[in-house]
Order: sequence, then C-alpha cells, then structure tokens
Amino acid sequence: MDILDHLEDLPERSIQQDEEQEAASTAGKHLEPPLVLWNLSLKTRLYPNGVRPKFLIVASSKVACALINHSFGRKEVLFSLVLPEVSMKGNTIQPSLQDRTCTASAVGSSGIMISCQYDVPGERAKAVCTALMDHVQPEQMLVLGSIRSEQYYGPGDASQDAQVFSLFTSETPKPPPGSSHTPPLPTGNTLGGLPAALLSHRQLRHQPCAALVVLEMVPSLSVCGLQPLAQAAADVAQAMGLQEAAIELSAPDSLKSSCRELGAVCGSSLDNAVYT
Repeated sequence: MDILDHLEDLPERSIQQDEEQEAASTAGKHLEPPLVLWNLSLKTRLYPNGVRPKFLIVASSKVACALINHSFGRKEVLFSLVLPEVSMKGNTIQPSLQDRTCTASAVGSSGIMISCQYDVPGERAKAVCTALMDHVQPEQMLVLGSIRSEQYYGPGDASQDAQVFSLFTSETPKPPPGSSHTPPLPTGNTLGGLPAALLSHRQLRHQPCAALVVLEMVPSLSVCGLQPLAQAAADVAQAMGLQEAAIELSAPDSLKSSCRELGAVCGSSLDNAVYT
C-alpha cells in the first residue's frame, strides 16, 4: 500500500496544535490589561496636545535595555507600564537592569525611550503593544530586541558570534550603502514577541519603523553584542534623520557604562576588552 494514496485521509493538524492555537488566541481575554501610570506634570508640560514625539525607541532585551538605560544624559521619567500579573517584589529603588519594569523616559519634547525589562510572553505582546501605541504616536520608531540562539537559523555560531539583523516597514528610510550595513534577518527566521507586535502595528498603518535584533549569546558573552547593536542603531537613527539620537546611541562613555552594568548582571569580565 502506498501511503501517498491516502494523504487526503490524514488530518492536516494535530489536536495538540489546535489546542495550543485556541489557548494562545484567548489568553489575553483572561488577563487584566496593562496599566500606564503617567507623570502627569511632565506630560502636561511636554505634550499638552497629545504624546506625539519625533521619535520613539523601544528596548525589549537585556542588551538593548542596557544600551538605552545609559544613553541620553538628560531624560525624565514620563510613564511606567505595569503588567498586573508580574510581581514587583525584589525591584530596587534605584533603576537596575535586573528589575522587572517597563519605564518610558522623555528626552525633552523630541523623543521617548522605553526600557521594557519584562520578559513579555508572546500571548501578552499584542496587549503591551496596544497599551503603548494607544498612548504614544511617534513620527519615527526604532525597536531593539533579540532572538534566542536556539531559534536562529543561519550562518555563524548563534551562541558565540555577536550578530545583529534588521527589519523595516516599507515606509522606513534605510541606511545608505556606504554605512556599516546591518544585514536583514535571514530567511527561515521569525521575529516574535513585543518587537514583532510593534513592527506589525506600524506596518499595518503604513508608518515608519525599524527593528534591530541581536542574537542572544551565552550570558558571559552578552556584552559582545552591545557595540554592534549600538552601531546599527546609530546608523538607522542617522538614516531616519535623527542625528541627536544617533550620536547619543553610539557615545563611547555611555557604551562603557552600559557594558559595565551588563557585565555585572551577566557575570562577564569582558567589559574592558570590548572597547580596547
């Protein structure tokens, strides 16, 4: 008997796949929506007619958060996004890369940076994206995230090589060929989580947005991804016409501070070697 003659009799999906899809599609209905807690005095002063900054940078991985936490010397906390299901127990009073928080900081009235240090699961990504985009409508947007090494398909050793890849909406100006070009995400890889939700949100509305993702390396080598991510972010910001952001993202002193904190959290001693 030839099994090919009976393919039409076989189910196309397994019961487990159907159950997983149904669970994922209804997960958001059983969780409370994210809460946005504003610094009202700052919001009124900077954005009296709606929060429409020139640019928004969202960091959603440990390396990306370390980068923007130390970028831009003059910034003020504008709001915090809280996930009700995530406990705040153990968070520190002073900002720390180890805290489970999502904080938005204003860079004057021109830009906002969001450091999302939550490990946002896929079923909550859309809710977090909606909460952020309902309150902030930027002209330009840059998302910094990561891809787990075990989910990467492409050249190089994903656990050892510092690699950064890019994705753009169709309306986003790309860096010129003469710059240090960041390659696109190789075919066969899928962007997920909060970066994918934000990029899709902007694409569906024909709005400019770029996403840069760094491969998650072994913790002791995480600092090696900081410099490539910073350079790629600076190139994209430059292409978007955000000169001030480009300079701040690649400032040597800020990178050193980011590297020291990331190295301390990840147990790495490579912070000095990265910049020598």
